[in-house]
Amino acid sequence: MTNQEIHDWAEKIYARVKGVPGVDRELIIKCLTGIALLKDKEVEEKLRRLLRFV
Repeated sequence: MTNQEIHDWAEKIYARVKGVPGVDRELIIKCLTGIALLKDKEVEEKLRRLLRFV
């Protein structure tokens, strides 16, 4: 996952959950970055599929 993908996805996710208390862009970016740091291609592919619904 590239840095640009992380930020693009974070914006899409945030647009859907911006009313949830305690959930901000920074939290979403940190979560996506943590997933990217796993360097697990299977997890990244499943995340990509999931994010198609966002």
